[in-house]
Order: sequence, then C-alpha cells, then structure tokens
Amino acid sequence: MLSVHELLDNNLGNYLVRFFVAPFSFPVQAASYAVKAWLVGAGVGAERIFVAYPVIEGQPVSPRPLCAESLNIAVVGRVNGTKGHSEVARAFRTYLAHKQQWRLSLYGSPYVSQRKELDELLEEIKDDSRIRYRGERPFGEIAQEVDAVASFPQKPESFGLVPLEGWFHGLRSVGWRWGGAAEVLRIVGGLDCERPQDAEARLVSISCALEELSCGRGVPATEQHVLPHFSRERRKQNTREMLEAAGLPRIE
Repeated sequence: MLSVHELLDNNLGNYLVRFFVAPFSFPVQAASYAVKAWLVGAGVGAERIFVAYPVIEGQPVSPRPLCAESLNIAVVGRVNGTKGHSEVARAFRTYLAHKQQWRLSLYGSPYVSQRKELDELLEEIKDDSRIRYRGERPFGEIAQEVDAVASFPQKPESFGLVPLEGWFHGLRSVGWRWGGAAEVLRIVGGLDCERPQDAEARLVSISCALEELSCGRGVPATEQHVLPHFSRERRKQNTREMLEAAGLPRIE
C-alpha cells in the first residue's frame, strides 16, 4: 500500500507515478480528491485509490464576527515562494491600498535553503505599515490575532490544512478554487474563487475576494457538517477498505 500526501503535477511527479505506481496493483491512499484526480491522470486506476482526509478531534471554537473596517487577514505556510505570501501582499499594496485600517499578517518560516525567499518578502513589504511578518507561530496563537485566513498559493495544494485549522479556531477562510484546498473551503464554508492565469488578474481576484469576505461572504459551516468529514471512524473505514482491496485482514 502507498499513501500520497503531495500533488506534484509536473514532469518529475508524473514520471514517478507512471513508472513506480501506475504499473502495479497495490491500493493507494490519497490526501484529497484533487490528488486522486492527478494520480488517475498519470495512469493509476481509479479503483485503486482511496481518499482519506486527516482526523480532527476536540471542540471547535465558535465563529468569530468580522469587522469590515478593520479586517486582519493571515497567510500561513512555509515561506518558500509558493504559499501566496508575496502575491497577497502585492494585492494589499495595490488594489487594497485604500483599506488603511486593514492588516495583513504573514506567518511561517523558510527552510535554510529558502532564506532568499524570506529576504525578498521582507523587502517587498517594508514600506507598508499595514503588513507585518510574524514568523513561525502555533495556530492557536495566530487565531487570537487575526480574523480570517487566506489560501492563495502559486501551485495547487494537496490538501487545505490552513482553511481547516482556521475553521477549527473560529476563523473565516478564503482562497483559490484549486487543488485540495478547494475541497476543504467548500466543506468549512469558506469563500473560494477561480485562479486567473494572468498575474495582474490574480491580484485583482485576490482583492475582490477579500472585499467580499469583509462583506459577509463565506459563512463558516456547522460542526455537524464539517466534523464527519474528518472523523476517526471515517478514517478507519477508509483503512478497512484499503486492506480489503489489498487482500489483508480487516482492522476493528
């Protein structure tokens, strides 16, 4: 059996799948339906693939009200040039320049080899006092400082962990209708939008989406709707189905 937690829809990723996964018959566990679609496109039989979301447990925080006049948005993720920090910052500095009471908080840190990405980000935001780099922080602390999370990566994510964690901590979410994050945004009641190909059009789209969010779009879903998608029982059922497909004993 194989578990796939990445969505690498590029020449290297497709090569690895075609030569090391597609020719065989073992079952494959995918982190999202977006990952499943990529694997199928690379030659893996759909009947071999079982989608399993992560398990979340505990008591979610009640949704927090938004103040449209003083919105504080967070971008959370590895600072590596692909998680959307720079693009959201550019949207803030251009098409949202009139939102003087809004704030953008950038969270995450780079690996040592990615320090250049952080230096470029800090240079880009240095002249806008509304935008602050906050470093690596636990999500519980982030949730105390912001109103919503934005998921606008430069490449599709295998799963939308940030919108899910945001919902769990009572935050609104907004992002691209793209990759595994789109699935999570739909489940948690986030606001999603199409990702334009043109770079300038993306800045406009991000700006419009954030303004729509401030106007009340993207209302968080209820616990009764969200939690069953990420329950321990659902994960166990998925594992049972995989074991059965592999001809192995069931687990209880």
